[in-house]
Amino acid sequence: MPIKRYKAEQIVTILRQIEVGIANGKLTPQACKEAEITVQTFYRWRKEYGACEPPFALPDEVVM
Repeated sequence: MPIKRYKAEQIVTILRQIEVGIANGKLTPQACKEAEITVQTFYRWRKEYGACEPPFALPDEVVM
């Protein structure tokens, strides 16, 4: 079976999908199995891509 490669955008999408599953009460191995990745891959990706969240937008004017 060939090795499946994921692009960075796909990895971030899968990580978000798994995080939503975990937040809804699923166990990590169960959420990973549904996303068709191993738990080890999830933790490795989370370590590498977990900080890829988009930055928060700041308002144009700051009222003091």
